Amino acid sequence: MITFISRNSEDIRQIVAEFKREHQILFSNYFGVQQNVEYDVYQGERTVLIRKNEDTFNRLYIITSDLDDLKNLLLILDKGQYVLNIPTKENIKKECALLNDSGFYQIGEYVRLSNIDLRGGYNYLSEMIAPIQNSLEVEYAIEDDEQAIFDLLYVTFDKRVDYLPTHKELKEMIEQNQVLVLRDELPISGVLIYTIIGKKCYENAWVDVTGNGLLLMHKLYELMVENKIVMTNFWVRKDNKPVLLAHKRLGATFDGITDYTFAN
Repeated sequence: MITFISRNSEDIRQIVAEFKREHQILFSNYFGVQQNVEYDVYQGERTVLIRKNEDTFNRLYIITSDLDDLKNLLLILDKGQYVLNIPTKENIKKECALLNDSGFYQIGEYVRLSNIDLRGGYNYLSEMIAPIQNSLEVEYAIEDDEQAIFDLLYVTFDKRVDYLPTHKELKEMIEQNQVLVLRDELPISGVLIYTIIGKKCYENAWVDVTGNGLLLMHKLYELMVENKIVMTNFWVRKDNKPVLLAHKRLGATFDGITDYTFAN
């Protein structure tokens, strides 16, 4: 049995830094922790496991200097309770074999795209939406929309691979005008969630159920051009060909990073 102890984000950073100083790392999918968030940590002599509770499962982060030790630890984790990600530009054949032998199987593969031609994307979208632009209006979500947006996101996506917001996070995003919505036939028929940090935009989620989702994207590109944003990036499921094609028509390109998701 593995014993995890609750630690805050600053404690986690110190634990990881000390472990890295004293060990030669052979495998890690740890790239940092969120500020002011509680994590659980297992500290072994050769492996550190960090988990973040996501309500119905735990997201797992690993730092190890011994692959056999890691395999033995992963095999005794509660089945169906853990998900881990490997974002990388490299081939993960060896890591995949290790995880498969440790009771984990791949459930998702997402590619990251970036776009710096925001004016070109805006112009393209303006032409595409011209026939319907006056019939529907994109609005900022309001507090009363939160539950309907939450339900639409969780019906459409798989939280294990899509990093969906909690109720608290979604409410905060709505308050900060980070959520665009369409109201076509349904109370909420489309949603686009985004985050702007400095001069970069991160597209968190885009979903539409009535075929008018380009209106949402047009509004976002309009906002990015107005605010002189220099780049937007986002993740798309590798086999989601229609969405990949839509973004490429806006000028987006694959930046080389793929995120592989595994579950036990």
